[in-house]
Amino acid sequence: MHNHINNWHIDENANTEFNHEVILFTIVIKKMKLIENSLNASYNLQKVDWKDFKKHLQKTKDKMIIKMQRITSLKAKVIYLMKCIKNTVKLFVFKQRICVKSKFWWNNEFIEMQKTSLSKKQIWKRCRNDDACAKIVQMRNSNYDAIRLIKN
Repeated sequence: MHNHINNWHIDENANTEFNHEVILFTIVIKKMKLIENSLNASYNLQKVDWKDFKKHLQKTKDKMIIKMQRITSLKAKVIYLMKCIKNTVKLFVFKQRICVKSKFWWNNEFIEMQKTSLSKKQIWKRCRNDDACAKIVQMRNSNYDAIRLIKN
């Protein structure tokens, strides 16, 4: 087994609650087909009906279990389960439509920044002083900088 272990090292940054050191290593047995990372795909996860997704998986569960019992190799079982999950994803999870006007950078952090800047703008409208105006300008500039950083 020691012939297959490489790239081992002690992880100094790992935080354990006890007085232990974390050792990281890689075991190379043979070349394997890697599973693609689903996070790389641009799925519109906010519009998924997760209840229907779960129901569909539960409906097909018995059929999957029966077929899994017939499959002997672990690799074939993994590939079969991947196909089942991918088929369910194709039915219920749609890819995002990316166009020129798509705002891929629009996230919850930016929504909170927008809310904060709107509240500061409302404060300025009530009192109309230079301090409130300076806060609005500062917030606007930080929003633009944040968007610029996310886009690049």
